[in-house]
Amino acid sequence: LPGMRLPQSGKQMLKSLVAALLVLTVHSAHADLQKENLLIEIPKDYKLGFETKRENMIIAEYVPIDQDVSNWSDMLTAQIFLGLKPPSVKAFQAVGQGMLVKSCQDAKFMDIWQGQENGYAALVWIQLCPHNEKTKRMELTYLKAIQGNDSLYLVQKAFKVDPPKEDQLKWVNFLKTVLVCDTRASEHPCPKM
Repeated sequence: LPGMRLPQSGKQMLKSLVAALLVLTVHSAHADLQKENLLIEIPKDYKLGFETKRENMIIAEYVPIDQDVSNWSDMLTAQIFLGLKPPSVKAFQAVGQGMLVKSCQDAKFMDIWQGQENGYAALVWIQLCPHNEKTKRMELTYLKAIQGNDSLYLVQKAFKVDPPKEDQLKWVNFLKTVLVCDTRASEHPCPKM
């Protein structure tokens, strides 16, 4: 993608899911997991800036401690689309990309990796919006989608500034650590701590 530096390598359910999003910064939280869970360890220098649960979605937004969700330059977002089962993670990606193109005509996309993780289909990609019509700023986002049996999970790291190459690599590696597990299924084991 022109001008972009890329890394070289490419309520019960609600209670459980919120625990996975918010409590997993503490390693011992794994012992409390039930059913299907998004496993994401929020960096220590990030704080929860916003969270909500809608009819079919849970979202949590984290920003560096010195930033605010209303005025951020980089943000980590975890979303759980409850009950969503698209034909594939690529189909989910295509819908999201179509929505981005509406607000950013010059949007560019590139897949980094697609395959199976912990028995689930997963996809990691990058998208660049050189000039978002809403924010009037550039936005570079690294995304990871995982199709669970119960829901679809999306974690994204967005920048409104051009991050250094080492930060880009750091966040691609971070996305590699994001997993979904299911305490009910041996083919999707949750880690033992």
